[in-house]
Parts: sequence; C-alpha cells; structure tokens
Amino acid sequence: MTIRIIDKEGACRLVFDGCLTAEFSRELEDRIIEALRRYTRFEVDLSGVKEVDQCGLHLLHILNTLGGSHVETVADSPVVVEASREWYPPQHAGAWYGRCHAEYAQAA
Repeated sequence: MTIRIIDKEGACRLVFDGCLTAEFSRELEDRIIEALRRYTRFEVDLSGVKEVDQCGLHLLHILNTLGGSHVETVADSPVVVEASREWYPPQHAGAWYGRCHAEYAQAA
C-alpha cells in the first residue's frame, strides 16, 4: 500500500495504490492527516486500489468529511465502487460517496 502526495500549488493529488485495508490503517491515516495539515484542496486518485475493506472506506470517508467540497475524486477503482455499494447502500450514499460520484448516486 502506498499513498503518494503530489503537490499542485496549494492543492494536492493523493494517489492511492494497493490495499486500503485495516492492515495498513495506521499508514493510511498518517498520510491522510499529513495531507489535511498541508493542503486545502484535494484530488483523489483511487485507480490503483486493488483491495478495500470497511476500514479503508472509513478513512476515505474521513478525508471527504474533513475536506468537504474541496475533495474531488479524479480517478476511480472498480473495487472501491463495488465495496461502497455493498457497505454504503444507495439511501446512505449521499453521506460521502454519492457527493463525489454523482453517477453512483443516480444509478441507485
């Protein structure tokens, strides 16, 4: 699991790669907190995510909640989309995932 933080002049791109699972939760949390402390706008690239569990989704939820409208998902992972549909039913999608993925909220 890696999270690269790419500086984009006041914003950053968080590139997630590998597993967003409980096994890596401390590393994930540390990198997300680091980004939240340093930047005010966030682009999230999930295209490299191979595995995600509820812990990983929860950490993405925290990023989205704290970053609010300043968080934009720019690349998705089928694994994350499927897991969010499984663990966050359509009636709850607006809590975080639906806000960043209008197509998910509309498909429900």
